[in-house]
Amino acid sequence: MKKQIKDVISAEFKGLWGTDFSDDGIPVIKTNNMTYEGRIDYSDICLRNITSEEAEGNFLCNGDLIIEKSGGTKTHSVGYVNIFEGEDNKYVCNNFILPIRPNRGLVNPKYLFWQLHGMYEAGRFSDCFNKTTGIQNLQKKTYFSKEINVPSLPEQQKIAAHLDSIQSAIDNKKQQLQQLDELVKSKFVEMFGVNPVESGKWKVEKLDTLVQVTSSKRIYAEEQTDSGIPFLRISDLVSRINGLEQAELYISYEKYNEFSKKGWVPTKDDILVTTRGTLGLCYIIREDDEFYFQDGMITWLKFDNHEKVLSVFICYLFAYVLSPKFNIKSNGATVKYLSISDLKVEKIPVPPIDLQNDFAAYVQKSDSAKSIIKTQLVDLQELLDSKMDEYFGE
Repeated sequence: MKKQIKDVISAEFKGLWGTDFSDDGIPVIKTNNMTYEGRIDYSDICLRNITSEEAEGNFLCNGDLIIEKSGGTKTHSVGYVNIFEGEDNKYVCNNFILPIRPNRGLVNPKYLFWQLHGMYEAGRFSDCFNKTTGIQNLQKKTYFSKEINVPSLPEQQKIAAHLDSIQSAIDNKKQQLQQLDELVKSKFVEMFGVNPVESGKWKVEKLDTLVQVTSSKRIYAEEQTDSGIPFLRISDLVSRINGLEQAELYISYEKYNEFSKKGWVPTKDDILVTTRGTLGLCYIIREDDEFYFQDGMITWLKFDNHEKVLSVFICYLFAYVLSPKFNIKSNGATVKYLSISDLKVEKIPVPPIDLQNDFAAYVQKSDSAKSIIKTQLVDLQELLDSKMDEYFGE
């Protein structure tokens, strides 16, 4: 049976923001608490001064769905959905979110969540927003008029349980990856200490005495192409750090080969470091990497020799010690730029190379285990996508 989304909703609520932050205020879910996977992140919930009269009738209850109605990004439009599984009558949403309550007599809330999530991932809400002054706004009428599959409630429960089980397996694999990351951090601390820079245990040298600290040659807009060799901006590099090799900009193969011959292209075991936004994120160049990168936003640590330090050691030193220091807040403002001259004089401990090699071997074992888990994750995600298409496809 087909029904429009509006026909399976018993209520929708207002988004609230109140007048000010308050330690004893009402918790407000913002769009940055929403995730594209569909579950709310409660780690940074703000408390706002909202009167009981305003909040009355707008509190969320378990099984409610919340939809981003204003915002959006280049890669994710508005219209994605999260399911609320928290405490009843405690939370409200801000006014960039549309909260709705499924009619449980017609639809299982988790089933409706999965259907809306699947439709969003399939791009079936792409005609449901407009854009003003750079912000996307959901066209509620168009969204609510979309047709959905509404089988019997027992069938809905069965479908939701099946998709939940696949998602649970995905969550388990992600947790395994996180545990491996935590083990690597524990091994680093075990071998080098919490802060090897200040421990006094190792000789300390400036970074530019160990590696060449440099950047790329500038690429102008007219030199960018629609295909060829990926040209990475910070967002693209962060995606690579997170295992996603996506790019929107390119340079020609001819330009890349010209730069490569001149030694202007990073090679295996060199490191790229983010120097805008979140500072000090590192990516170690792999042997099969072919890309160029944006000057001024990303700094290149060029390892001409490995006599004193390994790129793996430097990468994890940045992750656990230097990057947190770079990103501390001062007087309420976050430092947003890290210059090459700053990096050149950064103090780097130099443990014995044999110890660094032992750590690198441990990381390699961890990376091998992570590679297997990531392959399993891809398979599980493909299974989830195929099942959503099977259950909810047009």
